[in-house]
Amino acid sequence: RLHHPPSLISLNPEHHHSHIILYDNFAKKIYKGVIDGSYVVCYRVMLSRSFLIHAKAGSLIGSLPRSLASTINFQCRLLTSSETKSNNGAYNPTIVVSPLGVSSSILPGGMVEKVNKKTGQISYVNVERAFGYFWMLGDLRKNGGKPVLSNDCLIPADLAKPFPRLDNLKSLTGEDSISLPDFFQKVQNRSAGPPSSRCTLCVISFKQFGYEKLKRWIEAFETSIMHGIGPNARAGQAKIVEVSIVQGSFYKLLQGVMKSTWQKSTPKERHSTTLLHFGSEEDTLTFRDNLRMHNVLTAYITLVDDQGRVRWMGSGEPTEKELTILIDCARELTKPTNARRKIGKFQ
Repeated sequence: RLHHPPSLISLNPEHHHSHIILYDNFAKKIYKGVIDGSYVVCYRVMLSRSFLIHAKAGSLIGSLPRSLASTINFQCRLLTSSETKSNNGAYNPTIVVSPLGVSSSILPGGMVEKVNKKTGQISYVNVERAFGYFWMLGDLRKNGGKPVLSNDCLIPADLAKPFPRLDNLKSLTGEDSISLPDFFQKVQNRSAGPPSSRCTLCVISFKQFGYEKLKRWIEAFETSIMHGIGPNARAGQAKIVEVSIVQGSFYKLLQGVMKSTWQKSTPKERHSTTLLHFGSEEDTLTFRDNLRMHNVLTAYITLVDDQGRVRWMGSGEPTEKELTILIDCARELTKPTNARRKIGKFQ
């Protein structure tokens, strides 16, 4: 328990998923602000006469008013909730979520914030309960099939975040107990060129509908980067890793049959870099939260550098502009470090 005014309370930036309950006998207003560099939202919780601070990654919007700090006697209790039990932190802040549709309002753990119009009470409910069983279809209609908007340029190395961890994957060659992002390093070690000029295109799908959207992304990357000719050729310096995530205990029982089907439909040269993951939604919750892959109907594309950092991300069916930006970013990553230039302006 802490006994400090809010200006002295420290929220670890690595734990944006944490909750802090502030028991208060005086102040009654809702407050949004920053405590020690962490963006927090303070809510009045009806009946319990307390405030709920929910830490979120976001823009800094000021500091806690001293007047409020001086009038409130806080007793703080750090809680860990099931909705935000990610051990990888909250979201990757460099990923751009479409403001259209539902995805932008989803909190870690697949929860959304609901406000009772009569009482003003804040509650957190499952996204399916809040928006219905078919919310993903409506979400894709509203955001044009792109819940995650592609970055306009290469994410700067000093801002880029590590690719989140995912364990217990299997390749089509029979290799099991594979973990990401460790596997990227293993694949890149088989690449040509210096270690600092390598990259991996990791494409992720959950359903057949999303898997079909990967074709153009992969073809463009293979043609322009992996099999290019002339000064833009990067043969051997870039690899593609396909990740198919199958959720549900029923499908886990059929993984042998499904793996055999995948092997027949996938070119043999891609078997070693095509990975399958079978498990429940809970198994991949942290992974999906980090990359904002809340809508599993579509596909997601990430460009990972030699340090395992996400340097570009997109989703859905590609546009010509997106393919051009992706290829430019991959070419930049596969150049020698001292020859790299800045592509566009990251915002």
